[in-house]
Amino acid sequence: MNKFLIETITPLHIGSGRTLQGNTEYLYFNESKTVSIIDEHKVLKIIGDENIDRWINIIEKGDNLLDYLIQRSPTKSISPSQTDKRLLKVRGDSNPTSGKSGIREQLFSGNGQPILPGSSLKGAVRTAILNQVILKNPSFANRISDFKEVYNGRVKYKGVQLEKKYFGGDPNHDIFRLLRIGDTHFNKTECILAETLNEEGGVQRIKQSVQQHIECIPANQSALCGVQIPQDLIKQIEKRSTELSQMKGIDSVKSIPIIFDQIKAHSKKHIEKEIKKYELLNLPNQADSYIETLNDIHESYQNLSKNQCILRVGFGTGYLSMTGGWAEEQWEKIPNIVYKKEMNDLATAVRKNDRYNGMALPKSRKVVLGGLPLGFVKLTLLSDDEAAQWEKKAKLQAIEHEAKRQKEEEEAQVQANLRAKELEVAEAKRLEEDRIAAEEASKPIMFEGKLKKGDIVDAEVVKVEGGKTATLKFYAAGQETNTFRKINYNGIQVGEILQVQVNNIAGDGAIVAVEFKKYKLKKP
Repeated sequence: MNKFLIETITPLHIGSGRTLQGNTEYLYFNESKTVSIIDEHKVLKIIGDENIDRWINIIEKGDNLLDYLIQRSPTKSISPSQTDKRLLKVRGDSNPTSGKSGIREQLFSGNGQPILPGSSLKGAVRTAILNQVILKNPSFANRISDFKEVYNGRVKYKGVQLEKKYFGGDPNHDIFRLLRIGDTHFNKTECILAETLNEEGGVQRIKQSVQQHIECIPANQSALCGVQIPQDLIKQIEKRSTELSQMKGIDSVKSIPIIFDQIKAHSKKHIEKEIKKYELLNLPNQADSYIETLNDIHESYQNLSKNQCILRVGFGTGYLSMTGGWAEEQWEKIPNIVYKKEMNDLATAVRKNDRYNGMALPKSRKVVLGGLPLGFVKLTLLSDDEAAQWEKKAKLQAIEHEAKRQKEEEEAQVQANLRAKELEVAEAKRLEEDRIAAEEASKPIMFEGKLKKGDIVDAEVVKVEGGKTATLKFYAAGQETNTFRKINYNGIQVGEILQVQVNNIAGDGAIVAVEFKKYKLKKP
């Protein structure tokens, strides 16, 4: 088995089919621009099993789960690693919790690694080779009526019928059964906002209504992929003329260099067409690096060896990338057809929304991070020694990465413990300050100035008779010679401090009668 080294030139997204919902399946930490895909066990550890109903209630009402977790945390703070199954850095200036679109999840393998499935890669290879084969022999592709039908006014194209003409009439005789590509396991994903560059009235704009956050494998990531072309089986097939005649175009997949040559020719031509289409257009700021990126990729073709190629795969690569756009080029050469009508029919067939009928195909492009196109990967065929060296280096990097991650987690835990201790000390200080403040607040204060009816005065209970009649000492200037008065109040005790309202004052200013208002200091 051979090995490909697959390097992502631009971000790559292969969807799992799920869209993760904010506040339910992930949390966003704005300060660190990090998404935490929720680990239910970690969340329960913070809130306690007894509060699972509260958690469910928060989800149902759309309340802020992160605020609740912070409230439940002993440190009154939550870091992303305290809640995560995995963490995603958010690139760009977008907030993945704004709106309700959520995050399109990347496909993961059973071991928890993000993957580029062999089937996806093989499909992209098949598209590239189909376009090259049609370019050499367009006869089947030009017989539009063989795979086009109109039913109840709707146009449909049966691409499978066409591919049978070029690759073989059934799965057992399809030449791509000879190309076996394994899944490619990467180590990292991130969250980015995918935007749509759209033509509206002859002007290129970003279509706000179709923005979507995606989890993707970032650019500049690399991984190994197993690939096999069974040469012994090919030799056996070539000896059987009947089977060989049924496997159309077998020469196109007989070796990796042959396959790479076709991919390179197809991808290079596709990029050149994109550059030509957009280089003179005035692109919006959100897509201003689109042409620059395509030019950089195009220039990199000069440095590709015979064992290297560039291919586009995955979400956001567009209709022409998925099909190669051979019809746009080939059908124009067919005599006696109305080319514009055929392209309109094709556009109508592939679009879900009839409102775009009559518009050129394609009319939009997915871009990220200021104009990066999605899904460009570089494939390099490695020798056994090169693959072994790469794997050795990758393992060392993985060990270093894990050691770094563990160190960061340990440091984060130390900081969390220090924070908890600081909060504990601060809380004890606050309680002591509150106690002193309460004690001070409970002390009687001398009333200054001339008393009048309705004034509130502090008073101390100095004697109690029968548990309900108390003799009071008033804290008011001028009452020193007329200090004691009685008040009726059940349960009153000696030493308690009251606030009373003056209801009657003698002519000499002495307090005659008061009414109980509240305790300043109540004995337990």
